[in-house]
Amino acid sequence: MTGSQPARAVAGYQGESGAFSEQAARRLLGRVLLRGYRTFADVADALETGLVTYGVLPFENSLHGPIREVHDLLAKRARLTIAGETHVRVEQCLIAMPNASIETIDAVASHPVALTQCRTFLREHSQWRVLKSDDTAGAVREMMERGRPRSAAIGPAAAAERYGAVVLLRGIADDAENLTRFWLIRIAE
Repeated sequence: MTGSQPARAVAGYQGESGAFSEQAARRLLGRVLLRGYRTFADVADALETGLVTYGVLPFENSLHGPIREVHDLLAKRARLTIAGETHVRVEQCLIAMPNASIETIDAVASHPVALTQCRTFLREHSQWRVLKSDDTAGAVREMMERGRPRSAAIGPAAAAERYGAVVLLRGIADDAENLTRFWLIRIAE
């Protein structure tokens, strides 16, 4: 075959495999190549330097409200434009290592927004140490890598499946209708 093939689109999102942002990217773009980044700014940097074709960033959660960091980021970067939007139903789960139980947990980690979404649940378990993580799926991965059976994470069931953890409780957010809205961003033409 002669001629050049079009480059396959690559989308960047904040988080690790199994994150809600990954789900949003799949919903917006289908079967594209995906790359997770540690921060929202890292996604924007990857887009501006051509490492990815699209970025997917959360901009509002029904419980948390606007995600100011994303709004501020787009306001400061004139080259970025919004090209689409979707939402993902966010079911926060309590995730632990296999053979753990809710009675054995003494610490729980997650992204600060996820922790905010689960305030009531966390107040009911005020004896737990609450730790902040860069990402919900990353909190699950880190828990599994550390191998500490008394630790848990709050995040998506997809992350539990991806990293070999177990879901102890589903739907622990303050509202069962918890939704996050995501923007598809790209370089303005």
